[in-house]
Amino acid sequence: MDSDEELLQRFVDGDEGAFETLVVRYEVRVRNFAFGFVRDPGLADDIAQDAFMRAYRAAAQYRGGGTVRGWLYRIVANRARDELRLIRRRRESAIDDADPAGLVASEFGQTERRVEGAQIRRHLARAVAMLREEYRAPLMLREVEGLSYDEIAATLEWPVGTVKTRIHRGRLELRALLTAIRGGDGP
Repeated sequence: MDSDEELLQRFVDGDEGAFETLVVRYEVRVRNFAFGFVRDPGLADDIAQDAFMRAYRAAAQYRGGGTVRGWLYRIVANRARDELRLIRRRRESAIDDADPAGLVASEFGQTERRVEGAQIRRHLARAVAMLREEYRAPLMLREVEGLSYDEIAATLEWPVGTVKTRIHRGRLELRALLTAIRGGDGP
């Protein structure tokens, strides 16, 4: 099995199938990572597709220094952050024209319809969604994707110490959120 770096180099050298192999290898992970940011399956699919297109166009500029997987996650993280900023701007302008209580109730209902499975899974999904972004991304990369601290640092372009601190604080915040959610055990 070819390494990610070998596949990317083969693609840069003209083998289109090599990039397709990378897409197949990472499409589910990239989509799940995007979903962790935006909490919307359709938007996560769009971000994943766009991230692969950006990687396709920028493959020749890949310089190593990290892993191809980390490079893909960095593209997804940047694209998701851009989308979240756009969504926030739209919501801020929409709040002026909408009933804020109705807007929150509508968003809450959509989130609840998406979250299925066991009770602990629902609690965990809610808690992760409530995490601050600065904790959510590194925590997901560590706990869900299994990246090392160095890979996370390269992916998010942060110092390793910052990554470790944010993962630690994210775990503490996640634990507190889970405790609060289980205590309220409401919708």
